[in-house]
Amino acid sequence: MRIEVITSFSELSRLQPAWDAVYDADPEAQFFLSWSWLSGRLQELGKAWLVLVARTGPDPSACVAFLPVRLSQVKKGDAIRRQLRMAGSPVADYTGFLCRPEHEALALAGFAEALQRLARQLHWDDLEIASLRASDRRLQLLLGRFPSDRFVPKHSSNVNADGIDNAVCPCVRLPQTWDEYLRHSVSANTRQKLRRFLRLVEGSSDLGIAAAGPETVEQDIQTLLDFWEAKWGSRKVGRMDRIRVQTRSMLLRCFEAGCLFLPTLRYQGRPVGALTILLDHRKKSYLFHMGGRDEAFDAPPPGLCLHAFSIRHAIEAGFRTYDFLRGNEAYKFSFGAEPHLLHSLVISSRFSGQPKHEPRGAANEAAPSAA
Repeated sequence: MRIEVITSFSELSRLQPAWDAVYDADPEAQFFLSWSWLSGRLQELGKAWLVLVARTGPDPSACVAFLPVRLSQVKKGDAIRRQLRMAGSPVADYTGFLCRPEHEALALAGFAEALQRLARQLHWDDLEIASLRASDRRLQLLLGRFPSDRFVPKHSSNVNADGIDNAVCPCVRLPQTWDEYLRHSVSANTRQKLRRFLRLVEGSSDLGIAAAGPETVEQDIQTLLDFWEAKWGSRKVGRMDRIRVQTRSMLLRCFEAGCLFLPTLRYQGRPVGALTILLDHRKKSYLFHMGGRDEAFDAPPPGLCLHAFSIRHAIEAGFRTYDFLRGNEAYKFSFGAEPHLLHSLVISSRFSGQPKHEPRGAANEAAPSAA
């Protein structure tokens, strides 16, 4: 097993067929590691990233695992700490690596050893592994290769100021039909609400739900971000402009790649609620990314109507899961979701104390979370 370090996007692009093949073969693969999402993310980062590639031979088809990371720095007190972070963080709800199951032991051991070499070469102080979507088995295969006399791991809390645990990710497993979903996935009370509110929306001349198209997507994204900022902007002082730019750019890239579903609820032609949902066509998953509504409008409730509409849409399109992403808000479980857990930790290197330099192309970022 050989570990290769790639820092050129043109070089990485030549491995796209291998990337897609590993993605399809990996049962733990998720959308934020798909080529359609991550390739845009790496180009946005510029030069402050690298991808570790595990391969069993020289041919591109011999690539069996990929680990994308990036360089950044943070100020803690008077000290500047150089960090190696997961490439998607903090924009991606999930981070991680791709690996063919039959090669995971050797590949993850190789990744761990390569990261340790980078600690000496790049003088990183911390390896931040945030929002890792991986099995306990794979996490231990990686962490077990970091010797305790040289590296110190510390697990991080994902509970925000409102008590929401962002390590909990509710996800609905979708049946083959909408009627089956209503019968078996939700309570009688929720079933009655979903049916009633969808009938109300679809039977009213004043109400309607429409998905964004090429002529409306930019305005629909703007509308959603306006709703979201009205709700959460006071908590994002000094960061809101950056969040808007990053989120708008990411959503437009997803739309151009055919990976965005953006339904908007309108009342008498006026938007009153919207959702952005990322589409993983390879793994057949809808991923609820962001929602916003007119806080003065609640009859019918926009969020409930839009999620019901989107879940039905996903089922009819043959998708298998509806993923609410990070956060254990109670309403998500009312749709029949089951929790999945993320891992977040920081591995600190005992090689700290080397001179620090600005990572080329590094940028501070903020994720559009609700707290």
